[in-house]
Amino acid sequence: MTTATPLPVTHDGMKSNQKQTRDTVRDAAFRLFGRHGYDGVSIDTIARAVGLSKGALYWHFDGKEALFRECLEGLESLFDEHIIAPMQAAATPREQLDTFFRGVSALAEDERIADGIAGYWQEPYNSAVNRVFREQLGRQEDKLRQLLQQCLAGLARERGERSVADLETRSETLMTLMEAVLLPLRRRNPAARGAIIGELRDTVLKAY
Repeated sequence: MTTATPLPVTHDGMKSNQKQTRDTVRDAAFRLFGRHGYDGVSIDTIARAVGLSKGALYWHFDGKEALFRECLEGLESLFDEHIIAPMQAAATPREQLDTFFRGVSALAEDERIADGIAGYWQEPYNSAVNRVFREQLGRQEDKLRQLLQQCLAGLARERGERSVADLETRSETLMTLMEAVLLPLRRRNPAARGAIIGELRDTVLKAY
């Protein structure tokens, strides 16, 4: 009986396996940071979650800070995908506002954040990591804040208002409503969450 010779692993195959492992580590870290925050997660915890040794994990990432940075970028991409880009594509201010709430709803139901994202609102104690955290979260918030203010200003113009009082306060209010829906994500079932977002959407749209 002839024993089959295993096929050699090609360079492309090795790169593919390395990318798959790297993606698996990042996805596990994303979920863990989302639940427990930067300070509540260790490299050991991440390694155990994906069945790797610490040494193997360090082959793919320089450390926890590098992983956290990529996870923050991933969170920003999710906000861009579900909220920012659709709002930018909306044709009218009213459609923009409607799209904002629909985007929050779509983000809340995205499986990638099923374990929660409240951990990303917990500031790390490490000063260097905190600086990265503030920069990236601040950039994400600034993009959304600017869009909301443009939207609210446009709605005011449509109503014949020459100026908009407390534009900043109004945009911050909408962002706070969004956080109130997304941060306690794991405590509400999808039906209750959808009903809350729908009620908020209807109430705000009626006001404009």
